[in-house]
Amino acid sequence: MPTAPSERLNRGAELVFESSIPAVRHRGRPLLLVGLGVAGFVLLLLRVPPSSWNVPLIEDSVVFLGGAYSPDPGVIVAPYAGYLQLPLRLVAELVRLFPVGIAAAVIAVASGAVAALLGVALYLFMERRIRSLPLRLLGWLAFVVMPLAGSEMALTLADVQWYLLIAAFWAASVTAATRTVYAVQVVVVTAAVLNNPLALLVIPVIVARIMLLRGGRRELALPILFGAAAVAQIAVVVVTALTAHQRPDTGVARPGLGQFVDFYAGQVALPTLGGVRISTALVARMPTTIAGLALGLLIAALVYLVVRCPPHRRIAVGGFAVASVAFMAVVALLEWKRLSATSVFDFFSSGRYAAVGVALLLGALLLGFDGLQRARRWERWTSLAVAAVIVVVPAILDYRTVDLRAGIRTWDAAVEDAAAVCADGRASAVVESAAPAWWPVPATVPCAVLLGR
Repeated sequence: MPTAPSERLNRGAELVFESSIPAVRHRGRPLLLVGLGVAGFVLLLLRVPPSSWNVPLIEDSVVFLGGAYSPDPGVIVAPYAGYLQLPLRLVAELVRLFPVGIAAAVIAVASGAVAALLGVALYLFMERRIRSLPLRLLGWLAFVVMPLAGSEMALTLADVQWYLLIAAFWAASVTAATRTVYAVQVVVVTAAVLNNPLALLVIPVIVARIMLLRGGRRELALPILFGAAAVAQIAVVVVTALTAHQRPDTGVARPGLGQFVDFYAGQVALPTLGGVRISTALVARMPTTIAGLALGLLIAALVYLVVRCPPHRRIAVGGFAVASVAFMAVVALLEWKRLSATSVFDFFSSGRYAAVGVALLLGALLLGFDGLQRARRWERWTSLAVAAVIVVVPAILDYRTVDLRAGIRTWDAAVEDAAAVCADGRASAVVESAAPAWWPVPATVPCAVLLGR
């Protein structure tokens, strides 16, 4: 007798989304979530010395501070680097509530707060996939203290988008037990799409949700808002490309399969197991073999986990691993001109991209380890020990790597100089604060703001 359509849908939803996992409910859960938010915020803030908080890096100066103080209200939806960055531009508007001299510090603290909130959201999503509390906490720690985020990504609003992308992949791949969690899912996924077109890579998961999940009108909110955000982002990308008046660069070779494997092994597989400092030390000893060994070890581990996991967990493990490869493949296609000019072990130049690939690959491992929680005792304890080592050790060693703000003039000092320039009656002045040699682009701020009028 053929299976009824409703039964097939239920079976598909269980295989893809593990929809039968019970909701986590215990008295201490609200306190735990608050504790994770506070702890994450503190950990993120202290990755950068407080003396450097008032030094904006990279786009934080020219895009977010300059945009927040722009007299043009349309700057909120203005594209940068060819795409829409609406959510983070809205966060940058907070600087208007504070004295202009501490605006860079406000941006830094706000970026830490947003990343900490995303960490709590990620934990909520992991509750719908990972039954083991220790593994969920390790997943949260790996997100908050990402080894590859210890330098450029630390307290940088421009790089909060990578935290948002990681959270969006998790948000799209789980079912919500409550309306609150579903609302968080919708906000995270929609914000990710409105901030970076790379979030469109979750389209296959959104399609699967439409086909398999039944939740009435509530379940339609996520795909509808995702679609609206996708249309807005694509429209901005297309219009920007058509009006850029630049010839496309057709002379750049795309990476071959071997080149991409080397890139993925060096940028993702190796730091997934060892973080930055350990990976750098190993590369110095075995520069030609260590990345390949790390990739081979991870492939073997994933194959073992897929074989040993229950059937309903295998798709999740494989899906996150495939998402990691797919994300880095798209990054390589888009950025190969720059990436090919550096070593595959240059964790600085590609760290922000690789952070997403590493997080997704680590997610596959954690899901696989959790799938062993009903296996033999030695497997359960070994998997938990391995997870603790590859998360905690790099988190400690790479908590602080390089302070890129060190030695750069603070924002308040630059504001004082710019305000002095405004004395001649001009309308705006250039605030040359954090302008290191590799990013010499200052912000332009109206004189009325600089003079406190």
